[in-house]
Amino acid sequence: LQMEALAGFSAKDEWDFAYVGMSNHPFIKGNYPHHEGIWGWGDAADQTILMVPNIRRSMLEYHDIIWDLQYATTWESSTLHSDNLFLQQPDDDDFYEWRDARVMDEKGGMDGTLTIGWRVGGWGDAADQTILMVPNIRRSMLEYHDIIWDLKYATTWADATIHSDNLFVHQPDEDDFYEWRDARVMDEVRWYGWYIDYWMEGGLLRDIFSHRIITQDHWDDLMKKFSYSREELDYDNYVTDATGPPSATYDPHCAQGEITNGCEPVAVISADKLRDYTEGPVETTAIAEALMNDVRTGQYVIAQEAWDCIWEEIIQHKKGPKNIHDRPGYENLYESYNFSVEMLLEMIDELNRLIAKYGSAEWNTKQTANRLVEILSEHVGLVEAELEEINTGVRQLTASDFLGPKERARTRTLKGKTVSESERKDRLRYFTTLEQKMHEDKRSEMEQLAKMREEAESSSQIVHGDLLKALSSALEQLRKLQAEGVIDEETALRLVKRIQTVATEARVGLAQSSE
Repeated sequence: LQMEALAGFSAKDEWDFAYVGMSNHPFIKGNYPHHEGIWGWGDAADQTILMVPNIRRSMLEYHDIIWDLQYATTWESSTLHSDNLFLQQPDDDDFYEWRDARVMDEKGGMDGTLTIGWRVGGWGDAADQTILMVPNIRRSMLEYHDIIWDLKYATTWADATIHSDNLFVHQPDEDDFYEWRDARVMDEVRWYGWYIDYWMEGGLLRDIFSHRIITQDHWDDLMKKFSYSREELDYDNYVTDATGPPSATYDPHCAQGEITNGCEPVAVISADKLRDYTEGPVETTAIAEALMNDVRTGQYVIAQEAWDCIWEEIIQHKKGPKNIHDRPGYENLYESYNFSVEMLLEMIDELNRLIAKYGSAEWNTKQTANRLVEILSEHVGLVEAELEEINTGVRQLTASDFLGPKERARTRTLKGKTVSESERKDRLRYFTTLEQKMHEDKRSEMEQLAKMREEAESSSQIVHGDLLKALSSALEQLRKLQAEGVIDEETALRLVKRIQTVATEARVGLAQSSE
């Protein structure tokens, strides 16, 4: 957002490049190699700038965002749910009130007439006659809400299909979810440092958990099987005494020069300082200087006397897209969640590892490394202060806080919920399997779209490329209209499906004509 304002060109998400196609957007927002990211820009990037968030805040905000997006499994779904981002979310009582009112309305569909308002009339004019099935009104109210709960209130056929294995089976309870979430966050702490290492070292392949150099096969599994446990992806599963430690290997994207100036960042920016009312303008200046140092972007950067104004308009006056800080009561929400001693120590350990590494003689001659150490040193101080508050009782842990495996196990014992280790793992496997399935389906969607574009590029029909550009433009316009509230979610989803159908039909028709 700061880059957009400084240079006057819009940014684009990595998934948009992969889904909508390549376009002339000079700034790319990316999360790769994290599993929520994708190298969607091909070889269009020239340099990188590393944004470093506070480790504790990033743990909360990541889970907060994917909750807002209703754990979307596709680019479409996340786009359509984007209006939920950073809003005040209703509580359980609000949900029950809505559900009860909804059931009062639904009984109107059971008055002996055929109603299909809650179904999709997907058969067109192919039907010849109808047979009316009349369920018990009380049972139908329960069963309908039971089914849509199992399907996670899916908004698309794809999402409903993904969640169909949940139908009519025993669902894990709230305690199971918290246990899975806490274990996941313990892993994400290691992801945090792994992500920083990846970019600082120019794409060097390392293990997420041990941070040792790994083989390409191990890396490929980390990319594809991100929901697997530490034990399943353990370093020793890939390296034996016979093979010995692997030599340094770099991500092919970086090794093959797909980023012109290499994957190592030209600047390191503090995401938290950027919003600070004292230090924020200085951080904006650091971004502007990074752009100025490259002639390709420097020629478009606004005059220096306007840089502070850019910061004021974006941060103080909140011009631009929504962000996490726009959520009502955000700071109270951020402080209302606590982390156990176990989890805070895990964060401190990871931060100290990074500080020691990038403060060493091997790195401390680089301005980017010194900047990283400066940022992380402030972060570790904040986490240590919170640890003191937990140890002295200033902060009190609750069941919904991030307790970590040890504290969660102790709580489970106090509740008398003693289960075998195998049963416990089976319950947690429900969440990891679901997460892996969502990940694979999202990647599959990208591959299908990439294949469509490849076929379009190989076609000799010029009109084919023009049509795809028009359809891409239509998708972007649709997203804009839905974000501005001009059209509702249901209409947007229907139009997206129609655009996909047109694209498919056009591709088939042009392929036939070329034959």
